[in-house]
Amino acid sequence: MLFRSRDYPQGSTAAHVLGYVGPIPVEKVDTYRNRGYLGNETVGRAGIESEYEQYLRGIAGRQQVEVDARGEVVGRGVISQTPPRAGQTLRLSIDLKVQKALEDALREEVRGSGTSTGAAGVALDPKTGAVLALASYPTYDPAVFERGTPREVRRVLTSAGRPLLDRAIGGEYPAASTFKAITATAALQSGLYKPGELIDAPGSVVLYKTRFRGFNNQEFGKIAMPTALEVSSDTFFYKLGDRTYRVPGWPLQDWSRRFGLGRPTGLDLSEGESAGLVPDLAYKRQTCDRKVDPINCSWRPGDSINMSIGQGNVLVTPIQMAVAYAALANGGTVVTPTLGQAVVDSDGRVLRDLLSARATRPLGISRDNLDIVRSGLRLAANGNEGTAAPVFGSLPAANRVEGKTGTAENPSGVDHAWYVGYAP
Repeated sequence: MLFRSRDYPQGSTAAHVLGYVGPIPVEKVDTYRNRGYLGNETVGRAGIESEYEQYLRGIAGRQQVEVDARGEVVGRGVISQTPPRAGQTLRLSIDLKVQKALEDALREEVRGSGTSTGAAGVALDPKTGAVLALASYPTYDPAVFERGTPREVRRVLTSAGRPLLDRAIGGEYPAASTFKAITATAALQSGLYKPGELIDAPGSVVLYKTRFRGFNNQEFGKIAMPTALEVSSDTFFYKLGDRTYRVPGWPLQDWSRRFGLGRPTGLDLSEGESAGLVPDLAYKRQTCDRKVDPINCSWRPGDSINMSIGQGNVLVTPIQMAVAYAALANGGTVVTPTLGQAVVDSDGRVLRDLLSARATRPLGISRDNLDIVRSGLRLAANGNEGTAAPVFGSLPAANRVEGKTGTAENPSGVDHAWYVGYAP
């Protein structure tokens, strides 16, 4: 049997990134044997361990020996032998200091809130997509699967806190007001909002005989898009959502997908990544019951209006929103988030570059429209009425943050709190 031994000197740090190893599951033995395994090896079962198994696996040694009928070595003894070969080394993009800082912050916020049950965060380089930190809380110690007792393993597997769930890539949540940057882009690029246009943003607005209320019924008067992002006016974006409903082409859905929503990002943790949901008419028809609620089988104005502020049926993952805002930060390129940088040999020589080959694509936003959206995100973090200004507004110019807060309604419990942004 070929064992893969793992030590975890940093304990639970980056557990969801690293994953863990274990015996080949019984139902997959044949699959592994077809790939050249004996069937009794220790293999990667989750995370990077599983994703890069082809490089991390060792190759078992073989020895052919001459024996008699009783199994005793006779004659020439060892006829031939092939020594075992160790697995290769994988270099990750994770910055250990950033990773620890993120994990510490998530843990402190959850434990200090008194109501929260979990949290997640992602930090990536917006130019390359290299993931600097990726964390989910609650977490676990991968050493449990290496040296833990059956009881300890079972405790992790059955915990009500679901520590094995990587909320950063597998948790699906309403985007709430962080989605407004996408709505703003869709309205600008589709010509549904003209730069500099002032739109009345009352505390609530009646559309299609339905009253849609803004947060705390706040009134802002006639404002332009940057200010609407600064103060996070719901009614301003309700009206933009209505405009997207009134035109053909599904601009809100189109631009959501251009930003990378509604499908996995391509992160090299493919087994745990969720696609999220960009709702449209096809989705409504697939999920409705024509006999019970035939009206809900159509795409209605309220669907676009609620979607405009990241509510309704839209669902995203933290990694998706990190990629979306990275495109705003880097000037309009959608990157593929990447954890693996390179496969190296025992001397540190690069055998395979994993980062430079990752795909990128243009978002398709004009420079003028990008500047409008970014100016709104800058105001949201630094303006006099910015929703995040109490946190970020006092930072020096060299460390200025741009980004957006969000509070997503959660019908099954406490609301979800978001922040998505970027900084030098």
